[in-house]
Amino acid sequence: MNPEITTEKLGKSQIKLEIKVAKKDFDEYRKKALERLKAEVEIAGFRKGKAPDKMVIEKLGETRVESEALDMTVRESTFLAMAKENIIPIESPKVAIKQFAKDKDLCFTIEVSILPQVILGNYKNIKIKKETVKVEKEEVDKAIEDLRKRMATPIEKKEGLERGDFAEIDFEGSVKGVKLDKLSSQKMPLVVGEIKFIPGFEEKLMGMKKGEEREFELTLPKEGVDDDLKGQQAKFKVKLNELKAIQLPELNQEFAQRLGASEIGDLKKRMEGAIKNQKELEIENKYKIALIDKVAAKTKIEIPESLVNQEKERLIGEFSRQLSMSGMTVEQFLAGQKKTKENLDKDFIIQAEKNVRIGLTLAEISKAENIEATATEIDEEIDRLINEGMSRGLKKSDLVKSYENEAGKRQIEHLIKNKKTIERIAELNS
Repeated sequence: MNPEITTEKLGKSQIKLEIKVAKKDFDEYRKKALERLKAEVEIAGFRKGKAPDKMVIEKLGETRVESEALDMTVRESTFLAMAKENIIPIESPKVAIKQFAKDKDLCFTIEVSILPQVILGNYKNIKIKKETVKVEKEEVDKAIEDLRKRMATPIEKKEGLERGDFAEIDFEGSVKGVKLDKLSSQKMPLVVGEIKFIPGFEEKLMGMKKGEEREFELTLPKEGVDDDLKGQQAKFKVKLNELKAIQLPELNQEFAQRLGASEIGDLKKRMEGAIKNQKELEIENKYKIALIDKVAAKTKIEIPESLVNQEKERLIGEFSRQLSMSGMTVEQFLAGQKKTKENLDKDFIIQAEKNVRIGLTLAEISKAENIEATATEIDEEIDRLINEGMSRGLKKSDLVKSYENEAGKRQIEHLIKNKKTIERIAELNS
């Protein structure tokens, strides 16, 4: 079969093909379609595939045969047309039948998105100033104080509650005599003064002793609560279940040695070094992000809408999974933010287009710089991901199933190539 093909470029890396299949060629496909149907249909007195054509058509109906023939013709002639025109699609083509009638040629169109042409701009010698790293004394002191808090010892306390104590409370909040779950909780732990709850709430607890109950009223704030509660007068009933003083370890040589240092001066140097390393890593990441943004902005691409939509749906799916981990659905989030699904799409479409632009740019640079991911690198990354997952309590069998398949390996190969390409761009601009 040799279909007649007319090609039209639609822009944004979309191509439209008009394909005409001669009547005689369609008749050949109709014969093939009928043979396929004959092999499936059961007719009394005949083995499958052996009944006369006329009896098969009478049983199935002419429409079923024509539909099967049309599907087969469109599918195979589309494949032939795209191969002839050297078209590699990035999604399933959209098909529209223009002419399908008895004794006439079949004519249909397909619209398909293809990988766009990527014209790289200059990705070398781009000037971006890196931030300088400076660690303040206050940062070191705060880091050491945080360590003291993490290593603190809770001690049962008989005196009244005060700032800095650990408490566990039950509380019930009501507005206009109606108890509200959103203002109530059981066995809620808190370190008094560290977490901002409802303004004035913790102050009302001061002086309470273990087992004591207390009632008080507060005016709810105009920020951080649901619209129907803003500025409302709420009544609270609180019971103090547990009360412990937090005893911080002394800042001495013993404390330093527990953390692997010889003395306090050595501990401070180590903390300063750790903070500096973390800051350098953050600055390097910010630099690479800014660098890639500039490189991608210089790249000329007509980005297909289909790629942007695919990435948008991926981002929304990831966002949905993150919400579900905190016990919330997308619908609940939208209701709380007074947004619609259309608003969410708009929020993500900009990031999706940016991600696609960066991805296509990195892919083109990796080709220009001959960057590949080796089999050893892929295997090592799979081992690392499996070990990391197991450390979080995931099953090894599930992790192996996720990564050690063709799709998983391709994704890891893609990530490794991107990482190496970003490193190469950073080298070229250092």
